[in-house]
Amino acid sequence: MLFGTAGIRGDLTRITPQFALTLGKSVAVFCRGRGLSSVVVGRDGRTSSDMLSEAVIGGVLSQKVEVEDVGRVPTPVLAFASEQGGIMVTASHNPPDNNGLKVFLNHRELYPGEEKEIEEMVNGQFSTSWDVPARRKSDVLPLYEHAVLHYVQKECGTPRRKKVVLDCGNGMGALITPHLLTHLGCEVTTLFPEITGRFERPSEPSEKNISQLKKRVVREKADIGFAQDGDADRINVVTEEGEIIPEDSIIALLAGYYVKKGETVVTSINTSFRIDEYVEKKGGHTKRVMLGNLHEGVSKYEAVFAGEPWKHIHCRFGRWIDGMVSAAVLVHLIRDRKASELCSEINSYPMEKINLQTENRTELLALFKEHLKTFTDIKECITVSGIRANFEDGSWILVRPSGTEPKVRIIIEGVTPRRFALLKNFVFETLNESKSLYSIVN
Repeated sequence: MLFGTAGIRGDLTRITPQFALTLGKSVAVFCRGRGLSSVVVGRDGRTSSDMLSEAVIGGVLSQKVEVEDVGRVPTPVLAFASEQGGIMVTASHNPPDNNGLKVFLNHRELYPGEEKEIEEMVNGQFSTSWDVPARRKSDVLPLYEHAVLHYVQKECGTPRRKKVVLDCGNGMGALITPHLLTHLGCEVTTLFPEITGRFERPSEPSEKNISQLKKRVVREKADIGFAQDGDADRINVVTEEGEIIPEDSIIALLAGYYVKKGETVVTSINTSFRIDEYVEKKGGHTKRVMLGNLHEGVSKYEAVFAGEPWKHIHCRFGRWIDGMVSAAVLVHLIRDRKASELCSEINSYPMEKINLQTENRTELLALFKEHLKTFTDIKECITVSGIRANFEDGSWILVRPSGTEPKVRIIIEGVTPRRFALLKNFVFETLNESKSLYSIVN
C-alpha cells in the first residue's frame, strides 16, 4: 500500500526524486481526467524538500498540466491554495531524514478510493510532452493570513490581549503563526522559530517532546502555549499552569463550540467517549471514521467540525486540517477564562493505550472479535478500522491493526475505575491466550 493515514512518507531510499517525478505525473493525469488544468506544489523546510519539489513539478509539467509553485509553506496553506490539485512535499512530524508527499483535491486530502486510483497509475507508463505548460510562482501566505484573520474575527469576535508562548518546532508554522497571533492582539514569545531542515526537538508535538514549552509558559506567566509540528497541521496545547490539555478534550471543546442542535461532528475511531458526551450535551451527534479519513467523513456527514488527536478541521473555514486556525480560535476561547478552565465541563475517564508488535494482525483481530461476543451490553461495534466495541455506559475497547507498521494498537476507556479495570482485565486475559502472536512495545 502506497498511501498511509496521512499521505506517503518514508526515508530517502523510498521517497526518491524518481518516485517524486512519477507521483507528479500520476497526480497530473489524475487531475486532467477530472477536467482540472493546474496543480499547486508546495514544500516544507527539510533539506531534501527542494530536490523532491523540483522532481514533482517536472512530473506534473510533463503531463501538460500547469504548476503553481507556492514555495515553502505550511501544509494548511497548500490546502488553502489547492483550488484544483495540490501536492505538498512534507513528512509532517517524521524525523528530518524522512520526507513524503501529500496530495490534495479541491482543498481537501484524497479519499481512499482516489488514493487507490493514483497508486495504480504510479505503476503505469507515461508519455512525455515537450509542449510544456506554464509554471507560475506565487506568494499565498498573505492571502491565507488575511483569510484566517477575517474568519476568526467574524466567527469569534475581537480577542483580548493575551500572552502566548509558541513552540514552532523548527517547522513551517514559524512562517505565519507568530504574525497571525500578533495580529489577533497577542504578545507572542517563540521557541524554535528557525527553519533549518533540522529539528532541535523531535517534530511530533507530544508531551515528552515539549518540556521547554511547558516550562517557558510558566516562566513567562503566559496565558496559553501552543506546540506545532513540522508542517503546522498538528497542535498541542499547554495551560497557564504548564499542563497539557488532553488532545481528546481539545477535540471535545472545539466540537462543542461549533455544533448546534441536530448538527454533526466527525472524529476518528481512536478518540474518547468524552467527545460524544459533550457534543450530545450541546445537542449534536458524533460520527466516527477511520484514522486519517476525517475529510471524507466531513463530506459524508455534512459535519460542522472534525477532529482526531492533534488535528482539527474547521469546516466553516475550509475542509483541511489546520493547526494554525485552531490556535487562533483557542486564543479567542480564553478571552474570559483561563486556559486551565477551558475543559472544566468536559469529563475525563480512565484510559490506557497498548501497542503490540506483531506479524499476526489478522489473527489477533479475529481473536478479539470472537471474545467480545461474551459481552451482553455492547451498544454497537464500529469496524471501519479494526473493531471498536462501544458499551451501553459509554465505555469502549478499540483493537486496530496499524496500516503502516506490523503493530496492533489497543485502547481501553472505562467511564468508572471499576469498569475500566474490568475491560483491562478482559484485554489481558484475551492476550494471554495468544502470547506467541505478539510482544508489548509500550
